[in-house]
Amino acid sequence: SMDKEPFQQNRINQRTTLHAFGIVTARPFEVAPGHVLRLRYVLDATVPRSDAVQRELDLYGDLLWLPDSHTCLGKVLVAIRHSTTLSFPVDAIAFTDDDAFIHPGRF
Repeated sequence: SMDKEPFQQNRINQRTTLHAFGIVTARPFEVAPGHVLRLRYVLDATVPRSDAVQRELDLYGDLLWLPDSHTCLGKVLVAIRHSTTLSFPVDAIAFTDDDAFIHPGRF
């Protein structure tokens, strides 16, 4: 995801769709017994935050600012690296784009 209006709108559309499933993206949600999904949008930490994206972060809490994530491959690599530092176990990671819609029940 990027800190630009079309990408912000895509994230809002995704959140609206997930909300219809009863999912709040900032919180973990169970997709199957014993399987929890945490959704985060990765943005490049080296890019200054706009006021709009800061408001988005404050409102939703699902943006993850990581260094060296200015390309698609960079986001994947830093997200995998970041997952090794979490205080909870990570069994799997799924990647999608901000203009794609996921169906949580199919995870």
